Amino acid sequence: MVGHSMGGSIATKATNHIQTELKGEAWTEHIKGLFIIDVVEGSAMDALPFMESIVAQRPTQFSSLQSVVKYGVNSNTVRNLESARVSMPAQVVPQTDTKGQKVWAWRTDLLASKPFWTEWFTGLTQTFLDLQIPKQLLLAGNDRMDKDLTIAHMQGKFKMVVVDNVGHVIQEDRPDAVASVFKQFLEKFHIPAQ
Repeated sequence: MVGHSMGGSIATKATNHIQTELKGEAWTEHIKGLFIIDVVEGSAMDALPFMESIVAQRPTQFSSLQSVVKYGVNSNTVRNLESARVSMPAQVVPQTDTKGQKVWAWRTDLLASKPFWTEWFTGLTQTFLDLQIPKQLLLAGNDRMDKDLTIAHMQGKFKMVVVDNVGHVIQEDRPDAVASVFKQFLEKFHIPAQ
């Protein structure tokens, strides 16, 4: 199971749900490992009070796909131009503005999900640590670790790698590094990559 940010929280909670439902050893036939990217309960909870403001400051529409890509790079959402050319256009949809002009607007209304933000991250650390499968946490910086994760990592309860010179979307900023860490994780724990 693999997930980034909120997707990492979902992957963790889904894995826990499968473990709870199937009980015993049978569930490990379905999920061989958990690989989450740049999601830590403590950091996420600390950032939540600022998220509404951050989301509200984004432009609501763009005149072209090129301007979407430019925004992605200039805002440091994505630091890798090649990745931004792929990921940023996928986040918008064409619309017609009030003047009849074609514009590009965000595909997803992030603020509509605000009532669920706290729930997504509450209990994430303990749920992650309680899972009895190989686990990997990939982070954009050591400062993202909370106390419980730091202690658990020192006890060898999961693997952790910090990737330098990246922002929150590590997999886009340094896809080569993420692929390398993921491959090492699969090989170390003999997880079939099918």
